[in-house]
Amino acid sequence: MAITTIAVDSAVRDRIETAAERRGLTAGVFVELLLEAWLREERLTAIRQAMEQATRDAAEPGTAAGVEIGVEAGITAR
Repeated sequence: MAITTIAVDSAVRDRIETAAERRGLTAGVFVELLLEAWLREERLTAIRQAMEQATRDAAEPGTAAGVEIGVEAGITAR
């Protein structure tokens, strides 16, 4: 694995090191875990947004979940 340097403010570096030490981790591993958690949250946010949009779309008449039945009788299923 290649190692690289990332320039951050010294106060940020100190916070990373303190948080990593409290967890028994190196700063590098801690940053890696932070990135993985952030990426996971981004994926979950995208899924939540897609589900919310699907729910909104389904609530509209004539869409998959709002399919009208018995149109002549004016009955709809939602």
